[in-house]
Amino acid sequence: MPTKDNINSTWGNNPVQAGTIDLYQSGVPVALIANGTVATNGIVTTGTAFSRNMLGCWIHLPAGAVVGGAQGFYWCVFTSTTVGQVYTNYAADGALAPYIPVGPLVPAVGSNSAYTSVTNADIVAATGTVPGGFLGPNGLFLAEGFVEHNSSGGAKIFRVLYDTVTFVDISVTTSLSDWFSRYIWNRGDVAQQMSQPATVYNQGNSSVTAVTGSVNSNADKSMSYVLRKATATDWAAYTFIHVHVYSSI
Repeated sequence: MPTKDNINSTWGNNPVQAGTIDLYQSGVPVALIANGTVATNGIVTTGTAFSRNMLGCWIHLPAGAVVGGAQGFYWCVFTSTTVGQVYTNYAADGALAPYIPVGPLVPAVGSNSAYTSVTNADIVAATGTVPGGFLGPNGLFLAEGFVEHNSSGGAKIFRVLYDTVTFVDISVTTSLSDWFSRYIWNRGDVAQQMSQPATVYNQGNSSVTAVTGSVNSNADKSMSYVLRKATATDWAAYTFIHVHVYSSI
């Protein structure tokens, strides 16, 4: 468990001991890709191009796109915006914290048949654990992300959950990239949280209410970054994730 720094301050009758930790940070892309084909040599070709070459990227494939492979994320090194080499490095939905695998890498064997990408389902693209007891009654954490996607009428949805409570819930269509930054804080109680409105990027919106939660932060709880898309020919990706925790007592 992380150790708090010995930084003490008093504001009124509120003594505070504070510490901070970067819980998780990654610039490795993780993506729901569009329909395509994984050839027998493991080369994937997608039907809708990325807006740039993603280079190394975890891509989500349905079961069977890789021979004998389950649905989930596979490491892929792209040589263009549509073509990349898929490897056998694999993480099930909800089990990935994006990283660059260490070699030797083994090319996957593709089915050589067209696959249809998963739609209308929440896919946990990155997950980690907020340590129990670190936040304290007045602590908070900052969840940030840079997202990229194609421009179309189909919804691309990005969600961030602390335990089972959704604190970020953003749907985009025709833009190409977006940034969100969300503070989630305990309200003087280790089991009562609050945050800015989940559905907007900016700091406030008078027509949208704040989000509240009742997660027991004294216990280890997950922090999950979720992807979802409505259209199989679309793609959506997290290309930066950052979770920073500020503790208090």
